[in-house]
Amino acid sequence: MPEIMTDPRTYFKFQSCERCFYKPCDRLRFGGVFPGKFIFVHNNYIGIGFVDCPFVAQSFDEIERLIGDISLSELLFHINDILGALTPSERLRYRQRDYVSEYSDVAGRIRFLKALWEDRVMSVVRIPDSFSTDRKMRKWLFANEGLSYMLKKPELEDNDDAAVTDGMAAQQQAEEQQSLSDPRWEQDDDQREQDSPDAAIVGDVVNLMASASGFDDGAQVTFDIYDTSSGSSQKIDTVSGSVDGGRAQAQWTVADPNDSGDNLALEFEASANGKTSGRAEVLTKPANKLWIRISISPKDAGNDKFILTSSTGDSWVKNATDDQMANDQSIDLLFDKLDTSLNYTLKVIAEDGTSVTLFKDVAYSDLSSQAGGKDPLDEAMDLGEYIGDIEQVDPTRGSEL
Repeated sequence: MPEIMTDPRTYFKFQSCERCFYKPCDRLRFGGVFPGKFIFVHNNYIGIGFVDCPFVAQSFDEIERLIGDISLSELLFHINDILGALTPSERLRYRQRDYVSEYSDVAGRIRFLKALWEDRVMSVVRIPDSFSTDRKMRKWLFANEGLSYMLKKPELEDNDDAAVTDGMAAQQQAEEQQSLSDPRWEQDDDQREQDSPDAAIVGDVVNLMASASGFDDGAQVTFDIYDTSSGSSQKIDTVSGSVDGGRAQAQWTVADPNDSGDNLALEFEASANGKTSGRAEVLTKPANKLWIRISISPKDAGNDKFILTSSTGDSWVKNATDDQMANDQSIDLLFDKLDTSLNYTLKVIAEDGTSVTLFKDVAYSDLSSQAGGKDPLDEAMDLGEYIGDIEQVDPTRGSEL
């Protein structure tokens, strides 16, 4: 929860300032000052009667103009900021999924924000375009950047222009000392980090990181991800993160939007305030396929479910409708995007709820091998028609099915 500003010198003496509970405009003074900078604020933090506040946007048209100047990832960053402030009842009433049809549906997300704004749930606090010509506002906005001024002369005097100059100089010096370096990544899941710390597969959630020197905690950092599989560099995604303790970090789910497959090559780069980290590679490995043939007709299988689970807890659920070869007396199931370094378990859950393990904790290499080693399917438990009716199909047969 924002800290209440008790020192009257730290905010303007507009009528609404006396009624504003948490003075969210103070957040505008950190991390760079520029026209159009904005934050979403829950109205519980402002109170009622802020019509004369110079920082609150008074129309949604203006809010749309502010949003139009930022990327989708930045918009999601701001939306998550306001979502965290909603009350439990508001979260039930205002759900993004009721407005958004897909991840990139910006218009839907704007409709969601408009509903919050029209119902007076949230406001937008921004730095107005005219701030550079308002000497009092300019001094106040730059006051925290000029720390020596704040210590020597905390009052906002109309004839004191030196504070502004000192503040801008201090800000420029601080920005010159900022740097991003050492881009790197790690698996977000502890088990995946243990099993595959050096390479990811499509679907893995990874933490993109970079060392951030000179940045305040909470400063926003953008991570751009590139597909270099074809020899050229194509940006395929952007995610936003923040700085904490000298490290910038954001989460990203490894994707292959260009269907590069086994040739997938990925790089990423962090950037903030005109600084970049340089690129680093997200080393990937193929997510392999596994075909399993079950010698039972889809009709006889009914609504039985076939669940393949990895040793990290990921699951793939199939049923008779997923049969890859129609019009025969067997069910051929394709399980894809498998990590070859993991073990797998296959269960059948019958329509009556009966659960039977067909094989358990078997390495992918054993499942996909046609020669040598113990056949894990010999250990399938009795499930009526299924017993003895399961055979291995080599993954290379995928082109035949």
